[in-house]
Amino acid sequence: MSWDAATLDRVMRDQTAEMLLVVDPTSLCIVAANRQAEVMLGYEAVPLIGRAITDVESGLADIFYWEDVQRGGEADIDDAESMYVGGDGLAISVVKTIRRLRSDDGDLLVLRVRDGESLRRAETKLEQMSSQLQATLESIWDGILVLDVAGQIANMNRQFSTMWGIPESVMLGDSDAIKAWLQAQVDGQEPVLPDVDSTARDEGVEGFAIVKLKSGKLFERRARVQRVHDDVVGLVASFHDITELMSAKREAEAASQSKSQFLANMSHEIRTPMNAILGMLKLLQRTELTARQHDYVTKTRGAARSLLGLLNDILDFSKIEAGKMTLDLQPVVLDQVFGDLSVILSAYVGAKPVELLFDMDAALPHLLMLDALRLQQVLVNLAGNAIKFTDQGEVVVSVKVLTVSADAVQLKFAVRDTGIGIAQAHQEKIFSGFTQAEAGTTRRFGGTGLGLVISQSLVALMGGQLQLESCPGQGSVFSFELTIAIPGTLGTANASSQLSDSNGADVHQAAQSEDALAAAPLRLLVVDDQPLARELISKLGGGLGWQVESFASGNALCASLSSLAQKGARYDAVLLDWDMAGMDGLETARALRANRALGDVPILMMVTAHGREELAHRDESGSSLVSGYLSKPATALMLREAVAGVLGEAGGGAVLQQLPSTEQLLKELRLLVVEDNLDNQQVAKELLEDMGAWVKLASDGREAVELLQRDPAGFDAILMDVQMPVMDGLTATRIIRRELNLRVPILAMSASATEADRDECLGAGMDSHVGKPFEIEHLARVIQRLTAKETPVEEFFELPTLKVPASLLTEVAAQGIDAQDAMDRFMGRTDMYQRFARSFAASAATLPATLGALLVANDWESAVLQIHTFKGMAATLGAKDLAALALDGENLMRDSDLRAREWLAAAAPRIEVHVGHIIQLAEALSGLQADAEGGA
Repeated sequence: MSWDAATLDRVMRDQTAEMLLVVDPTSLCIVAANRQAEVMLGYEAVPLIGRAITDVESGLADIFYWEDVQRGGEADIDDAESMYVGGDGLAISVVKTIRRLRSDDGDLLVLRVRDGESLRRAETKLEQMSSQLQATLESIWDGILVLDVAGQIANMNRQFSTMWGIPESVMLGDSDAIKAWLQAQVDGQEPVLPDVDSTARDEGVEGFAIVKLKSGKLFERRARVQRVHDDVVGLVASFHDITELMSAKREAEAASQSKSQFLANMSHEIRTPMNAILGMLKLLQRTELTARQHDYVTKTRGAARSLLGLLNDILDFSKIEAGKMTLDLQPVVLDQVFGDLSVILSAYVGAKPVELLFDMDAALPHLLMLDALRLQQVLVNLAGNAIKFTDQGEVVVSVKVLTVSADAVQLKFAVRDTGIGIAQAHQEKIFSGFTQAEAGTTRRFGGTGLGLVISQSLVALMGGQLQLESCPGQGSVFSFELTIAIPGTLGTANASSQLSDSNGADVHQAAQSEDALAAAPLRLLVVDDQPLARELISKLGGGLGWQVESFASGNALCASLSSLAQKGARYDAVLLDWDMAGMDGLETARALRANRALGDVPILMMVTAHGREELAHRDESGSSLVSGYLSKPATALMLREAVAGVLGEAGGGAVLQQLPSTEQLLKELRLLVVEDNLDNQQVAKELLEDMGAWVKLASDGREAVELLQRDPAGFDAILMDVQMPVMDGLTATRIIRRELNLRVPILAMSASATEADRDECLGAGMDSHVGKPFEIEHLARVIQRLTAKETPVEEFFELPTLKVPASLLTEVAAQGIDAQDAMDRFMGRTDMYQRFARSFAASAATLPATLGALLVANDWESAVLQIHTFKGMAATLGAKDLAALALDGENLMRDSDLRAREWLAAAAPRIEVHVGHIIQLAEALSGLQADAEGGA
């Protein structure tokens, strides 16, 4: 077969699903027909071509039509119904369309014929689908509006007209009238209906909006274009009534704000007296004290500081829920953390027959980089619960070294008890807030279970996971593993100088103890009837390099005195547990003094903190019988200091314990302290004067302003409380800056320590902020920085020592980074800056995608939290321009402004560039530090 034009034309006509007939208008004969016509009409066996069309069309109207055509009448018709007679004589219902084709050779009529029954079925199906669609629209709670491609209203459901309250008179009008009425109800100029073309170009973005009516109603509008194949044919907009939702949100936000305000006020009210308590104890530490008095003061201050830390639990749960919890990593002596823990937990034990013990690995590094307060908070929560749910037996807090490298150590912390245990079915419930495993547990033991939720979150924040193993009646073990950095790049003296004042004092005392005990390994005799306690005390002594021998009871020791004397056994100290079966510690001490087989060896009594006063009451012979005390649970540092104390005493006389002098730190500085609380006035005045400062007091902001009016140049710095009667600190600062035009450094001292409080202080014109209760060394450091005082203080705490070269300062300043400010904030620690920079870069890489997802989901609140945290980290790293860029985005997101999406698209590449500059600065600073250390 050759594919000529005629053949191709025939093939194309035969492929259509319609019947095609060509009729001569003069003779009315069919001159051509496609294959479909022959098949559908049943003319396959007999010819169709050549027949008169009137033989096929049987209707009377058709006959009249064709007679009119023969007379030259108009031939074109559209979708006319007709009856065709098939080759088998049966009638077929059809729908026909006729067109006249004109040419010089004569006209022809082309008939397109479709099966009428098929068309009716299709129309019926279409009507059903239309009815279903309308029923679907009417069943939806949202208001639905349909626009055609020209933007005219094509349809709406009843819910739409009801929620808008469209009057019937408006509904009867045309599309433009309805649209004008809708627009008139809107509070503002925002178009009420989305634009079809804009929504089609930017699918979903232009179609979303919050529509506010003048009546106060709020609708969330979403739109989606309609397409047929690739052609836009219209748009469907849904309107969701969020009036009640937004009202509930505002009420919830108001309730949350009230709660936050209450917590802030409570925190402020409690912090103020706590500042006085800690300050008075600090002053007391600076006086002449006996060893026992100093021990009491130190432990009271440690407990008070821990109480202050635990007071922050009030705020912690809210911080955790908001994702605001952070860590403050500092070099820490883990022994000191456990020493403070011993004081706190001993009070938990009370009169319970429960042995509280520490099991600390002797291979622990001396210094660890961690957040001591948060770690202690977790251990207090876990051990406190263990004590609460243990009627008798043991509670053991342990820390074990799993792996160790040059710069990090992996530790396993565990709290094991012999208490009631937890059934498997209830173990998951205990990590839910305000929940105990069983309802009866709360009634019997009290508590809410919130501490475990906080502990779980804190452990996760530190990089671990809280695990539980328990069986009813057999006790529980809570454990977690942490990888902790070792500040190995710091020298011993330098590292020690970074510790808090209590840690620093303990390092100093530990060094003195080491000197006292360095002559030769000591021999220690331990007597305790509890096997595990005896083992752990012996382990502590062994870890210190001492030789330790133990006995299981006072009776066993007394029975062996003769043999010990014959062997010439020599002991440097004897440790006796007080509460032992048979002969208790006091009776054993009397027997040793009476027998004298061991000579005048010093005797230390091991007691729990709550039992010391009872023991002192029973010890009628006083210090002649017992040389000292060791509180349980004990750490290696506590054991070493206790032994060093008794070996260094002469006849049990007083030993003076005073902190190092700090009188030169603030020498010749003139300070104005503005504080309304008399106790805090005394604390601040005496501590600052101890450091060499001259201090003037003012009881409120107005008094401070009047002093400065009389003597504008009289002070080097002002320490300003924020909340005061008569005139608060913020108002006083604004007057000093704007009316008196003084630039004297102003340091805020406030018990309100939230970021918003700090921002408010800086916004009023203050130069820095210190939370109360303050650490005096930290306060001194800030004062020195503000006044540019150059007194060296490295022996007390570390100050920034790395000065950034001018060339590098200029280079990074052009990139929007203040390198020296960053180094001051990181105390010259380039390694820490580099670590934070890398962490920041990792989080910045995922920020655009995270924010994009939140904005698509319209989760504005979470987006604000993400960008706010990012802004703070950028500012911490000195990236001022990046922080400003983030602030712009935060403001848009805080206002739920749709332009935030445009901001994010433009900001993403800029963020990447800024982060690259931060990483480059970190590498440059690291090189400077290496050069400085090499030069040293």
